[in-house]
Amino acid sequence: MRTVRIIRDSSGVTVNENDLAEFVLKGLEWRHINHLPVEDMDGTLKGIITKKRLVHYLNSSDSDNLATASDVMNKNPVTISPNDDIKYAMLLMIEKKVSCLPVVEKNELVGIITDKDAKNVWDKMKSRSNAKN
Repeated sequence: MRTVRIIRDSSGVTVNENDLAEFVLKGLEWRHINHLPVEDMDGTLKGIITKKRLVHYLNSSDSDNLATASDVMNKNPVTISPNDDIKYAMLLMIEKKVSCLPVVEKNELVGIITDKDAKNVWDKMKSRSNAKN
């Protein structure tokens, strides 16, 4: 069984719930990423923020120049354990219609798995299967 542990991004890049939304967008653009976990001052996962959701919010007429990550984030992200099977993670992403899953172990954020990570694993599994035939 291939577990989430082997493919998760554990770079430790997060934002604080009080960071300005504009600042978060700049960070996403600078790092060329689409998802960021949001933590509080104690390092507890509070939510997940996606570039798509952030851009939509900032371009809306309701946006606030002083909006923070906590104003925009998904406050109830679907999470997964690093010991869960990667196929389960893929199915969970499809079922819940999410593009990323924070990886949590003992209530601590240890990484994130994205739709791109899942696609890369799927492509490898598919090529191995084709090689056997």
